[in-house]
Amino acid sequence: MPWWKTAAGMMSLLLACALLMDSGDGGPAESPPAVATSRKSGRAPDGRKSGDPAARLSSRLSSGDPAEKERGLRIDLPDLIDRDIAAAAKAAQELPLWASREEVLFQVARAWAAVDPEAAVAWASGLPDVAERNAVFHHVCIAIAATDPTRALERVGENAVLRGQLLQLLTAKDPDAAIRWASRQTDAVVRESAFADIALRHAEAAPEAAARLVAGHLTPGPLQDETALAVLHQWILRDPASARAWVEIFPDGSLLETAEAELAAAAAYPARE
Repeated sequence: MPWWKTAAGMMSLLLACALLMDSGDGGPAESPPAVATSRKSGRAPDGRKSGDPAARLSSRLSSGDPAEKERGLRIDLPDLIDRDIAAAAKAAQELPLWASREEVLFQVARAWAAVDPEAAVAWASGLPDVAERNAVFHHVCIAIAATDPTRALERVGENAVLRGQLLQLLTAKDPDAAIRWASRQTDAVVRESAFADIALRHAEAAPEAAARLVAGHLTPGPLQDETALAVLHQWILRDPASARAWVEIFPDGSLLETAEAELAAAAAYPARE
């Protein structure tokens, strides 16, 4: 007799059927919910799986998820910059302030300045918010100065703070070029400010040369006095005897008195090597 005709066989078949039919409500087992997708792209609508790099970057930076933000800054932003830096700039401008907007703007500024300085300057100069425009322009100029400080200096306009920083970068790289640039300035205020910045940077390595700049290119007054004392401080640290000899030729007045006080303090409390 076949096994399925026995009582035990019939019970086994009935039990197997019951197990197959039992899914909690008599219907088929539920599947996990599918992720919603765009009908056109077949990708998640939040942009993170989008083929649009700008949308993907924006989505990650706006997600509020630290891991997504880090991935956006480390992977998506460099990728977008490589693909289309103008699109990266546009995406940066459209970010809300809290979504790393400033960090993205600065990264785009530095990258754009490295490959197309003129386009980067034009973009930064056209940003509508004044504070943001100045900050981004600063990053553009510093990036340009990494390879061509003179070119960066030609674009600073009336930004004295930025001009001073760029002049010190140029002085460190090519002191003669910095002096030539300063000498070409027709505005007396800009010219003297430039020589003061050069002297300050020169003082760290060549205080005697810095002293000559102070004496030869700065007219008597507060700027000359302030710069002379800064140069003197550096010279005292390197060569106190030569620094004292320089002070001895100062004309009578408040500058001489302050310089002599600096020398006396340095002698009383010599720097430890």
